[in-house]
Amino acid sequence: MRVAAIHADGFRNLQGRIPLSSPLAILLGPNNAGKSNLVDACRILFHPEAGPRARHWISVDDFAHDGAGAQLRDTFELAAELVELSAAEQARMVTCLAPSLGAGAARLKVRASLRPGGQVDMTWMGGDSEPPDVERWAREAVTFTYLHPLRDAAADLRPGRDNRLAQLLGALAPPGHADRDAIVEIIEDANQALAKVGAVKTAKTRVQDRLRDMTGKGTLGQRTDLLFADPRGSGPPPRRGGRCSSTASRGSFPGARTAPRYRSSRSPSSTAGSPTSRS
Repeated sequence: MRVAAIHADGFRNLQGRIPLSSPLAILLGPNNAGKSNLVDACRILFHPEAGPRARHWISVDDFAHDGAGAQLRDTFELAAELVELSAAEQARMVTCLAPSLGAGAARLKVRASLRPGGQVDMTWMGGDSEPPDVERWAREAVTFTYLHPLRDAAADLRPGRDNRLAQLLGALAPPGHADRDAIVEIIEDANQALAKVGAVKTAKTRVQDRLRDMTGKGTLGQRTDLLFADPRGSGPPPRRGGRCSSTASRGSFPGARTAPRYRSSRSPSSTAGSPTSRS
């Protein structure tokens, strides 16, 4: 299946049918031509691989305005032409099939209406007859991976929760995928090798001693470790056959280009699953 075109009516400055090339569509144009608007239209129509943060949530600014900023419309419609559906895809999107577009084609459409108080109502439709309330599993048949504009590569690719490469890898290797397990295993091995390096041992000891001097050995005592960690979790990937205080096993993903960082947890007697924090 591929997206052949996007239709827009009343969405920002987009109007009419916008065809998309296959197998690759590249958007070129001057500033304010509508390139980002087309991308956001797709983010409304399709299902995000990386979770709801990647979706574009409709606001009053998405409804057509004039050059002075005055609102022109309180409704807009977006539709996607989908072609070359396989037999399985046609079965999944049976309520969206559109014979008028040809064999193995479908149409997915959304209408947004703005209430006086600023709330937005959305109605999903599909196919040639446009029955309302298209099933969720049909709406989510087309997925996307969205990478924000890379305006500052050093900042956008630094280790952390919003690392763009980690988001892409997380979409391509979701929980349960063999590649995800392989990546976690590599990081586990790296952590074990890292723990044997003399400089790392010395660094951990010095940090631990400094923390002990500040917090003592009681209930406020801190235990530290230096390792590759999940930037969106609370610790490292799970160790094979050992204890784990990481969230990697619960669906998060080890960050790309993750730098070694310190992890600390309350009390040397903390057990697996206890709350952890990073110093």
